Amino acid sequence: MKTKLVVSFLAFAFAAAAATEFNLPSKTFAGSTELKPGIYTVTVDGGKITFAKGKKVMAEAAVTTETASKKYGETSYTAVDSKMKELYLKGTTTKVIFGAVDSTPRASE
Repeated sequence: MKTKLVVSFLAFAFAAAAATEFNLPSKTFAGSTELKPGIYTVTVDGGKITFAKGKKVMAEAAVTTETASKKYGETSYTAVDSKMKELYLKGTTTKVIFGAVDSTPRASE
């Protein structure tokens, strides 16, 4: 029984950190970083998403994930005012939700 649990856990951990290719059609913000159109390798690991071109990290952002009831047929995203809000990963049930973690000090009003 313990072996099954460990194997299941390791498979889940591996899947969570698996990379997928994503074609971004227009300029879009991922977190606080503006990404130019192009093909990126996207990796979701824990509470962080990474967008890379080759070995160069182009952006990182804090995220949460949810599990859909069925696998997504393509990688797509939703954006509001050119800011990525959700990313749906092809071939998985993973929906990535971008969190607005803003640590910028603000003047008191």
